[in-house]
Amino acid sequence: DAPLQVARFVNLLQGRTPKGDDFPSLSSSSFERIEPGRLLVSGKIVGLNAVELPDSLGGGVQYDWGGRLIGMGPLAESPRISHDRRGLLTHEILAGGPTFGVTLGPTPDLNRDWAVFGEVLEGAQPQGLLAEIEALP
Repeated sequence: DAPLQVARFVNLLQGRTPKGDDFPSLSSSSFERIEPGRLLVSGKIVGLNAVELPDSLGGGVQYDWGGRLIGMGPLAESPRISHDRRGLLTHEILAGGPTFGVTLGPTPDLNRDWAVFGEVLEGAQPQGLLAEIEALP
């Protein structure tokens, strides 16, 4: 249901585009916000900076990475999968950039503004990696 977000996420995981071009990597990122029992939200990628473009260049936000502008605008994909369990990968529909979330439990209030694009297959169990991250101070 969200092929564009899946492709962006894969590029961010690999630090490369399908053509082999360098791309910002989530390996230099950490989680920025933890909402216990609800949502874990990714943080900033080192070296990736939001740039407000002037109206003369079309306005909006692009991302500078190593002196190169990278388009990471909002991806308008319709959310058809409900945020009904722990371990779902999700992104805010009208927000661009590399930010994503991982559900820590059912969060049906996200169904309107966020879209599920994947699921954590390992470590999502209550005793797994998500529980360890959620328990951090």
